Amino acid sequence: IFYQSMNLAPGTYQLTFDGKGTANQYRPLLYIGINQWSKVYGEHFLKNFGFGEEWKTATVQFTIPESAADANTGLAPVYVALWTSNNSFAPESEMQFDNFAVRKLLKATANLSNAALSAKITEVAQGLAYENTVIAAEGFEVSKVTVTMGGTEVANAYDAATGKISIDAVTGDLNIKVETTPKNLFA
Repeated sequence: IFYQSMNLAPGTYQLTFDGKGTANQYRPLLYIGINQWSKVYGEHFLKNFGFGEEWKTATVQFTIPESAADANTGLAPVYVALWTSNNSFAPESEMQFDNFAVRKLLKATANLSNAALSAKITEVAQGLAYENTVIAAEGFEVSKVTVTMGGTEVANAYDAATGKISIDAVTGDLNIKVETTPKNLFA
């Protein structure tokens, strides 16, 4: 059904796709591998669909090690393939493979002082949105929130009125720094 090659930098990636159909005698197998000089450096079996199992949307993660990258380009030649159990492509009339995307997973870290984030997100897929909400600890109020992406401060990412942090498309590692001050109980 599907074969895609690409050059990717070392790191952790998220592969997503929409599948349609039912696995019958073709039993699709999803593989990802790193090719170097016509040998497979590391082939990773990602997903096996059993007989009669619905072929549907899936998300899988894989990591490209530093040792797989070309010394000149810093990239590794990678392939993603959807094969069948008999090492052939299933006919497209039986299975469909749509909306394929490979996105690097970026780090999301937080430095919190007497505060928390509503969701504990440690990785964000590159190019996708990030949303979270700052919650001050009891007896404290948020005094400052700084959001950096790829080391650069992101203007207007934090809405003080709602406590929400929103980024439309993440392009670098995220860091959220939240500072608080004690509430003035006598004001």
